[in-house]
Amino acid sequence: MLIFGGLVVGFLIGIFTFSRFLDFLFRKAKAGTYCAIVGLSIGSIISMFCNGDTIGVYTSWATGGFNLLDCLLGVGLFAIGVAGAYLLVRIQRKKDAEESAEKESACEATEKANETERVD
Repeated sequence: MLIFGGLVVGFLIGIFTFSRFLDFLFRKAKAGTYCAIVGLSIGSIISMFCNGDTIGVYTSWATGGFNLLDCLLGVGLFAIGVAGAYLLVRIQRKKDAEESAEKESACEATEKANETERVD
């Protein structure tokens, strides 16, 4: 149990450290960071479909047919991923709308204050 606790702590520290590092990179070189992420994503896709284990699965499907349970599991997990991504986008859009509304109200308050100073 202690090993799993250590793994969880290490996992959390790694996530927070890497997210701060990505935040730093986005502030310093936004375009380069996006290019690097897209490159890693494309490379991951290629390595997922062109390795020995995956080719072994493809050949087993070709010779013995595919397993319906595997197919249903894949479709289900894909649907969960799409739903999760959609929810995250909605949350971010709501947060962005709230921030822009706050900025607008702050700008309007500043303009009104400037107008009253001009009148005085």
